[in-house]
Amino acid sequence: MSINSETGNREIEHRLKEKLPRKIHFSGIGGAGMTPLAMLLSELGFSVSGTDLAESDNVRRLRELGIDVRVPHIEELPASVGLLVRSLAVPDNSPELEYSRAEGIPVWSRAQLLGAVASAHGRTVAVAGSHGKSTTTAMLDCIFSSLSLYQSTVSGARLSDGETLRIGDGSLFLCEACEYRRAFLHIKPSVALITNIELDHTDTYGSEEEIYSAFLKLAESAELVILGVDTPLSRRLSLESNTRVVTFGEGEANFSLESFSQGGRGSSFRVRWAGGEDEINLSVPGIANAKDALGAYALCMTLGLPRESVKRALSGFSGIDRRLELLGFIEGRAVYYDYAHHPTEIINTISTLKELHGRVSVLFRPHTYSRTSALFSDFVSSLGLADFVTLVEIYAAREKNLFGVSSEGLACAIGERAVCVDTKDALSHILSSTEGAIVLMGAGDIDGIIKEAMSLME
Repeated sequence: MSINSETGNREIEHRLKEKLPRKIHFSGIGGAGMTPLAMLLSELGFSVSGTDLAESDNVRRLRELGIDVRVPHIEELPASVGLLVRSLAVPDNSPELEYSRAEGIPVWSRAQLLGAVASAHGRTVAVAGSHGKSTTTAMLDCIFSSLSLYQSTVSGARLSDGETLRIGDGSLFLCEACEYRRAFLHIKPSVALITNIELDHTDTYGSEEEIYSAFLKLAESAELVILGVDTPLSRRLSLESNTRVVTFGEGEANFSLESFSQGGRGSSFRVRWAGGEDEINLSVPGIANAKDALGAYALCMTLGLPRESVKRALSGFSGIDRRLELLGFIEGRAVYYDYAHHPTEIINTISTLKELHGRVSVLFRPHTYSRTSALFSDFVSSLGLADFVTLVEIYAAREKNLFGVSSEGLACAIGERAVCVDTKDALSHILSSTEGAIVLMGAGDIDGIIKEAMSLME
């Protein structure tokens, strides 16, 4: 947690105390989106408590900050709690939710609280999109911090200083805005940066039209939209939104990416726009990172921020956890972790690593039955880009398998380069039976595989 201004700290506290009760309980407090909000309210003088299903690094960190966190969930909330904030991972029949309903304690989603925090600031920059939200948010935080804009930032991934939260002076709020269950519609942004739009979260959106409508509502609620237009739905939004839209992308756009190249752990590209041309150098590889940087650059130029300072900050950005993260080497083979769980993200990751290393072996855990079913053929083609594919069973998350899909079926559809194995055998299989760089991939619970790999690092 970083604090930019004690004066701003007091100003945000004053505004929030007009909206929130003094004692707030977080159900699922250890979640990536919940933890920074709990930390923020605690720092601003609210009495914060919370529960989670299991011990975690986030739970331990919160306790170190003096926040009362219990594992697992409890039957009754602490005395005088005036608001329960729930993670969407917490089931509707959890004892804490049932107790709150019986006692008449208001229950908010994490998204509702994020919207309240955003409204306590003068202006809000919300970063949305099917892919690239966390990276683009971290890039903008890096730029804004280098320019001493004293922004508050709430991120789903660690920022350049290793934190997921920054508390500023109350004038500017930067956040990652998630489309799951239309959560981002609780935020009324001054500027919405939308990286791209594709069908995902198929347990929420039954069609491309449904997810498009949600993003259009977000765009219509903003004063300005910075929009990546390299997907058909994004291009459509650029034509149909009544809000002012500034576009960026590889094709025709207000900010156009050209001449992308990469080498080692870095990359570069040229950007052409009405203000001229620029060469952008990055310390991270991959066309996906370049597009995220282009979006950040487009936003900053549109807002009139100093060009050379923006370029310098982007060149110093070193990436975030779980996105093409090089963990180390095992038997001379580079081992990466990437959060990719959508076919487009898988294509970007494998393509980047093939260019860097030649041969690539993927260990993938699909995330949710509904996504695997809805995008099955796309998973087959995207994973098929790898030289070797090792699958473990689908991570159910909040779902039951009502779709008749399995990792075994996915492996069969990919072909002879793909196998499905037990999770406990996955790493030993990939080390003994495959070649090339290794990428552990997926948004599901593969922490055990990562820990096993880390124990074998040279």
